[in-house]
Amino acid sequence: FEGINDVKRKIFNYANFISTEWTANNWLSIRPGYRLALSDKFDTQHNYSLTMRAKITENDNIRLVIGSANRFPNFDELYTYMVDSNHNIQGNQDLVPEEGMTFSLNADKKINTNSGWNFKAGASATYLNLKNRIELSLINQSPLQYKYINIDSFKSYLFEGNFKAQKSSFSL
Repeated sequence: FEGINDVKRKIFNYANFISTEWTANNWLSIRPGYRLALSDKFDTQHNYSLTMRAKITENDNIRLVIGSANRFPNFDELYTYMVDSNHNIQGNQDLVPEEGMTFSLNADKKINTNSGWNFKAGASATYLNLKNRIELSLINQSPLQYKYINIDSFKSYLFEGNFKAQKSSFSL
């Protein structure tokens, strides 16, 4: 059902990732990575990452991840147009890609007991620093109106902990 006033939009994004792993010795491995991201609307982006894993013991690992955190705006963020009596949500064709860096530190420990119980605990901390973060924001209180915009600077800290206990097919 094509009409004379139909709006046709398209965007082409393509990305490819490559990495390799080098085992420096029996307790340290290093994995660099590179992602090439292409778009028909934005300049080419290059994302880099470096992961280092230290195997402290057979059951203890520490992992450090450092990388760039760039991304293109997606189709919805650019072209959404949902305006009716109850909604006013609009994309923004003037958005620019996000640029940033992320750092993450992770640790995990496994404990196997003679009684058949196996335990696994982990903790992680992540820091994300972005320029031009893309967010759906309230731009008008009355009438209610939302639009995707770039936020100049965004920082995030995430801390996580996890625990698992397992015996045979039972686990928590």
